Amino acid sequence: MIKVEKFVEGQTCICRHHPTLDPYGHHLGTGCLNGGFTMNTHNDLVRELNSILRYAGYHTKLEEEGIFVNTVDENFHRLSAAEQRGLRPDISVNNFSPFEAKLCLDVTVRSTLTYNVHGMPHAIQGKVGIQADKGFEFKIMKYKAICQANRFSFKPIVFESNGYAHPETVKFIKKLASECAPIRRIPEEILFKFFMKGLSAVLHRSIARSIQNKIPRLNVQGPIDGTFLHILDEEPIS
Repeated sequence: MIKVEKFVEGQTCICRHHPTLDPYGHHLGTGCLNGGFTMNTHNDLVRELNSILRYAGYHTKLEEEGIFVNTVDENFHRLSAAEQRGLRPDISVNNFSPFEAKLCLDVTVRSTLTYNVHGMPHAIQGKVGIQADKGFEFKIMKYKAICQANRFSFKPIVFESNGYAHPETVKFIKKLASECAPIRRIPEEILFKFFMKGLSAVLHRSIARSIQNKIPRLNVQGPIDGTFLHILDEEPIS
């Protein structure tokens, strides 16, 4: 692992809980909620996935509005009917299957950090993918029922901040490669590796950019660029 340039031992972050920074930038890259840089990581992944889908021949729209006409009974969903109608999945795919009106995709990146009593971040212990599983289940609870009520299908696209992709995300990318192979006349395995490497490169480049942009601002008091509490997805990460 490469240490952050100009790192000062014992320095704390300017975000809400002022954690002690680690020399490898884990908090600045994936745990800090300040400044909007981590939201850029989410958006960069959405754009890369959208590019892959279009390359594979699918018609897509980003954050399509007004698609959820039918709602789920509020007794069985955490969102009100009005909130359900206002949902905008990251990507809508209009020609994914002849049996469904639309495929909705929503991307999330889950941080794998936790903090001890001294504020120093460290990796969450346990099997790899625990945070990805949590992110997957959260998205399913949020979107699946309302998608079904509107005759759409839904797939969460879930990564951990360490680069790990949820098994269902890997399976979906493999399907895209399989569908794309005869169109592009490129072997499926080559396309799959190309797609996954592209997503991985975007994730890590965005995290590196987040660290790079935050380091010079650590001595600035208050919000970075006047923005508070921006996160990798619209839901708090843990």
